[in-house]
Amino acid sequence: MSAAIELAPELDAALRTQLREGEVVAYARQPRMQRDLHAWGRIWRFDTETAVSFLGILLAGAGLGNWVVGEIRGTEEPFHGPLGCFFFGSFLLTNSLHLWSSVHERRVNTQSLYAVTNQRVLRIATWPKLKVDAWEASAVTEVSRRDIKPGYGNVRYLKGIYSHDGNALMFVPAPEACESAVRALLGVTTPQESQLA
Repeated sequence: MSAAIELAPELDAALRTQLREGEVVAYARQPRMQRDLHAWGRIWRFDTETAVSFLGILLAGAGLGNWVVGEIRGTEEPFHGPLGCFFFGSFLLTNSLHLWSSVHERRVNTQSLYAVTNQRVLRIATWPKLKVDAWEASAVTEVSRRDIKPGYGNVRYLKGIYSHDGNALMFVPAPEACESAVRALLGVTTPQESQLA
């Protein structure tokens, strides 16, 4: 299997169901999350934001428990009264929402793929439901690459859009292969490819 095409079986099957007749895949890989590109993320394989949110939930829960016990016993404890309840309740809710969002984002990312074919650019997510975004070759207006870490980068393929949600494949493995595939789709070669021709 080449560096340009490397997918888990379930993602490979999801991509194949989207291909049209005569469509050939030039690049297909699963993106990474930005936080996973850091050295500590590769070592620990853990999401620090999720851990901090979980710790916040524990602290807020302990604070609420302390307040309730203090009220029951009638003892003087810090953060008694409505203000303390509001503070700890807000902290608990905020961290719970952040934890859910972080876990959801990671799950979506592990069930997503980017692909470049001889006809279009595809972004496919299979969880929580199938979502397919596609840009035909005629819509591809530029090719540029920005390396983030060795072996990972962003490849932009549309001009005039400032949001990365609609104009780039983010944190892709083998960005050189991805850029080359988008250039082939656009019909533009890199300076290195021009010299070899």
